[in-house]
Amino acid sequence: MKDTEHNHRENTKPESDSPEQNIGSLADASARASRSASTPIESVGELISKVYAGTFRRKNVSKSVLNSMRKKPDLSGDEIEKLVNQTFEDRLLKTTLDLVKLGGKIGSSKVSDEIGKFVLGKLKKHPAFKAAPLYSSVDNVIHFIADPKNYESLRWLDDDYKLTGKELKECRNNALRCYLLWVWMTKNVPSERVLDYLLKYIWKPAVQPSQAEIEQVILLTSARDHEALAISTEILHRDAADQKQRADSAEIANEQSLKRVMLLESKLDKIKTALSDAQRKVDSLEKQLEKEHQDHANDSAHLKDDYESLRGQVLRRLNNELTLLEEGLQAIRRNPPKINVMIDHAERAIDGLRNECKRLQKKGDS
Repeated sequence: MKDTEHNHRENTKPESDSPEQNIGSLADASARASRSASTPIESVGELISKVYAGTFRRKNVSKSVLNSMRKKPDLSGDEIEKLVNQTFEDRLLKTTLDLVKLGGKIGSSKVSDEIGKFVLGKLKKHPAFKAAPLYSSVDNVIHFIADPKNYESLRWLDDDYKLTGKELKECRNNALRCYLLWVWMTKNVPSERVLDYLLKYIWKPAVQPSQAEIEQVILLTSARDHEALAISTEILHRDAADQKQRADSAEIANEQSLKRVMLLESKLDKIKTALSDAQRKVDSLEKQLEKEHQDHANDSAHLKDDYESLRGQVLRRLNNELTLLEEGLQAIRRNPPKINVMIDHAERAIDGLRNECKRLQKKGDS
């Protein structure tokens, strides 16, 4: 790998071998690469090894290789650990980025998931991700690995390898791209969010804030990756159209809510009016009821007075007539009996009772 060259750039130049030895070494390396490339791939582990060895440079995997890999059991934890250790020299994550791109294009979920598991193990072992909260939210992880300060003191355990400024920038961008592709594969992060992260942490920092508009237009017209520009523009347009649709839907919903509010306010006003009318009627009925209670109390008092007065008159009349009848009975009991006295008292008693009856009847009719 080209990354290993940096480790020896300050060392003294090694003694050169003879031309015959160099030719023999090149021939052996070419033969080994040819044999490795011709060996059929039967498992995900073999695919990963060939990608990192540089013997698999295709952008897609054939159907026959996919069918072979599907039949193999899943990678174990020990196998993933072994593969991660074998790919230790990919310090700038160039090959890891190629592998993630390849995994994203594979249609088989089983093979893609296996590549995703390996990539996670690879990222966890890389110094740029060792302190990253990989099981936290995507925003937290992106914010951590995008911080250039986290790359200034990167160290590997096997040597004192230190990245140059250019390599630091490349390592940071590759780390971001690897993680974004991985979360898109494994966590169903939408492409709109991936584009937002790329724009915020990779593309915008590369643009000088003081650039004039003509310079920006020149950069756009000079861009060579037309496919990436077209895709990003399409995603932005799609996202803008989606936001516009959501805004329109929200505006329609807001208008409908306002109409419902106005309708409810109108109904509320009517209810308040009806409630006010009902309250006035209740107040009127309460006053009327109170008056009737007062009238009833007054009538009851008058009736009681009339009753007592009538009772007294009737009792007096009855007592008077009883006295006459008692005196008449005493006159009859004498010897000789005084019948005339009895007849007189009886007639007087009868007349008195008859007059009292007429008086009561006349009073009742009035």
